[in-house]
Amino acid sequence: MANTSPSGKPLGKLRSPAGAWALSLITFGIYLVYWWYKVNKELDDFDDEINISPALSAIALFGVITTVVTIVRTGGRIGHAQKRAMGEDDTSGWLGLLLAFLGFFDVWYYQAKLNKLWESQGATRA
Repeated sequence: MANTSPSGKPLGKLRSPAGAWALSLITFGIYLVYWWYKVNKELDDFDDEINISPALSAIALFGVITTVVTIVRTGGRIGHAQKRAMGEDDTSGWLGLLLAFLGFFDVWYYQAKLNKLWESQGATRA
């Protein structure tokens, strides 16, 4: 990753929330699995307290119960990283779950929250 925080931690990629959502729909979920892997990898790299296997998190999207768990926990990871980096946590995994059922809008929501986190740490668009 090209961007790093002032403390030298790698920052995730700034992405268009609408673009990530649309690509997830257009590719019938293929991009969603890739995106899920990438954002969990970025969170794992950024925050030492987050210990997640991004591949397992993405694979969890293929089950019924595991999908619910990974959606809620990914929201929690985003909130945890926000709290540590910005002093505030405004991401809800439960809201993410609701938005997922309303048309995969969890992707839009989570990417917007991630962009806020990365921008607060100095990320810039490539």
